[in-house]
Amino acid sequence: MKAVVTGSDRAIAPNMKMMCLDTQGIDPTVESVVEDPIRRSLYARCSAILLVTDMTESESLKRANSYWFQEFEHYNVDTSIPLFVIGNKSEMSQNVNRSVVESYVGKLIETMSTRFSNSFWCLTSSTRLEMVNGLMVRVQASVVYPASLILRNPGSMANHSQDAKPKKTKSKSPGKDAAQAIQSLKELGMKVVLFKALTCVFQRADKDGDGLLNESELHELQTRCFEEVRSLSEIRAQMQQTIGTNLIAANGMTFPAFLMMMMMGTTQGRSDLVWKLLFGYGYDYDTTCW
Repeated sequence: MKAVVTGSDRAIAPNMKMMCLDTQGIDPTVESVVEDPIRRSLYARCSAILLVTDMTESESLKRANSYWFQEFEHYNVDTSIPLFVIGNKSEMSQNVNRSVVESYVGKLIETMSTRFSNSFWCLTSSTRLEMVNGLMVRVQASVVYPASLILRNPGSMANHSQDAKPKKTKSKSPGKDAAQAIQSLKELGMKVVLFKALTCVFQRADKDGDGLLNESELHELQTRCFEEVRSLSEIRAQMQQTIGTNLIAANGMTFPAFLMMMMMGTTQGRSDLVWKLLFGYGYDYDTTCW
């Protein structure tokens, strides 16, 4: 067992102690699960699972599929808890047969998305410490701010975040573009209860009722809910590669753009951004009261 206190400025809960329960020690030649009371107790206590694979070893990727999901099933692991499957040694993956690795990774992502409703695929380099801190932030966010309460399948949304971007449109009809964007977000997995809550938040933040969040209204919303405050132009610059430009008006943020801003974080495993907004406007974990 290893205790890790996150000290990063980006930490979701800066003083949160993460207890890492190490389940290594399985002979790689073992193909079937052998009952172990200690391992069973460890799985019963966990809030998230990190399954680390070696991107330079095809057998490691293959075994993640053939053995570890068998073990999760044997020990009746709660498939609603976050599962992070990690491809480590990513800096060395160019030295192996990419077609073989991509084949195993594809099968692995398919398996994890099918077995766990809240699963994520991540690449890291432990020797270079690349994406390690970011991974810990995502793990924290997934536990403290559960995406499963607000998204139908948060894992698949994150694993296919490149496909999750609505296509830019040349349409000159903002209304049509807005409707398409909202429908796209619903198809990606936004639960109706979240859509209703965000609708209410937008209406409350829109003080003048013009259907746009102007610079002042956006500043007030961010000050109320987040540590960082960004200008409308900064947010527009970040979002223009993700959504159609018609969704962000010159003098303010439209409702579809507001929805997209909040959902962008969830495609990267940052459901905390949505929860912080909801908490700032009086919502809690009990979605039945929304």
